[in-house]
Amino acid sequence: MRKLLGLLAVAAIVFSLGLPAAAQEVVSAKASRLTIGGSIDFDAVAREAAIFSVGPYDEHFVNTDLTIELTLDMTDNVGAFIKIRDDWICEEMMIDGLGGELANGYGYCYCSDVETYIGMPLSLPIEPCNAWSWDDYNLQIEEAYIDVREFLVPELDIRIGLQNLVWDLRGNGDEFLLNVNENHWGYYGPVEAGAWKATYDADPLMLEGFVATIWESLGYRDDHALYGAMATYPFDDMSKGQLGVLVYNADSSQMYAVDVGVDYWLNEDLELYAEGAWEFGNWLDWAIDEMDASGWGAYGGAMYTFRDVEWTPSVDLSYWYLSGDDTFDDDNEFFMSFEDVDTFAILEENHYGWDFDSNYQAFKFCGSAMPAEDLTADLKVGWFTLVEDEAYGYDEDALGIEVDASVTWQYSENLAFTGLVAYLFEAGLIKELVDDVGYGAEEAEDSGYLASFQTRLIF
Repeated sequence: MRKLLGLLAVAAIVFSLGLPAAAQEVVSAKASRLTIGGSIDFDAVAREAAIFSVGPYDEHFVNTDLTIELTLDMTDNVGAFIKIRDDWICEEMMIDGLGGELANGYGYCYCSDVETYIGMPLSLPIEPCNAWSWDDYNLQIEEAYIDVREFLVPELDIRIGLQNLVWDLRGNGDEFLLNVNENHWGYYGPVEAGAWKATYDADPLMLEGFVATIWESLGYRDDHALYGAMATYPFDDMSKGQLGVLVYNADSSQMYAVDVGVDYWLNEDLELYAEGAWEFGNWLDWAIDEMDASGWGAYGGAMYTFRDVEWTPSVDLSYWYLSGDDTFDDDNEFFMSFEDVDTFAILEENHYGWDFDSNYQAFKFCGSAMPAEDLTADLKVGWFTLVEDEAYGYDEDALGIEVDASVTWQYSENLAFTGLVAYLFEAGLIKELVDDVGYGAEEAEDSGYLASFQTRLIF
């Protein structure tokens, strides 16, 4: 259905407007301006089969991600935005409990490689995402919404339609609690949200609220609702605090999350930040019936930038804690979210890595420098352990020590090349997991690598 809708949308836009191939702005009878943008990402990836359980499928592979964005400026403060994406979507089989995305739903399934029917509310792919797919290239409408600026009063803007919902404290792309479009569920594929969102500028306070349904707009008719409200207060031009409430309603499940965050710059060099979320309510599980939900998660850290030093190096140190559950009882203590924290390529990244997002604590070190104006080098080291391991039945609680090194060359304003090498050490839990449920031809190991080379064009 998504593929058909996407193809029809592209055909209608191109042929009805008669856009030339290299056009950037086109005037039509119904819009004062149409701006076309987007990106092309081409990734070459190599992964160690011994820690990814990929067998012959994708030890080495390439992946293309095409995004086309159309921005329409109308009259009377009205506009529209359409985002079409052609990405390699993973529809992976699932096993229980090591991940914690609300978007994973119940995660129940029966897989030939797992001899147990699993009905836990949390899930982890047997294969990390983008391992393989029955429909490798799935053209989809990722966003399609209407913007009305200064609706009724100058301070109020509204957005209606298919849209991404994001809460990003630091503005660095590591969304701790909410980024709807970067979540997947094995049976439904990517999450999409049809929403009504309002933003009110009560200077200096910024207020945001939305009502959304997920998996409803593009053909699925499943009763999952999402409600959110966020208040942001700027301490100055660089610093802010935020307070948010998120409500997730699915079938007989009703979960609430209260999010508090502060991003404070003591000066232009030193940033202090912290964010935490507490969850409560109830969760309906098909295997255990109704459970109380009581998860929580938090992180905090500091970043210092040496602006007066050659190469302008920066150092970022942080600690993360995401709660987990220890027994199969009527209390679900996993931290669950629509997160998109991708700091580390093997353990956290949700396209090529394991996408761990619950039940761990971690110390993270991130360093960056610019040896040249168009060259950025990054080094990251993370120490990860499980919070609770009793429910999994494994002896190990070590997720491992991961080291990532990358270099980005900004060849031009629009084109960049990035090389990445990541290595995971002492990952005892992953070794036991792959030994238990993996199907790779190689024997599982507690260490291994991921390497990638990305070419990215923004237009």
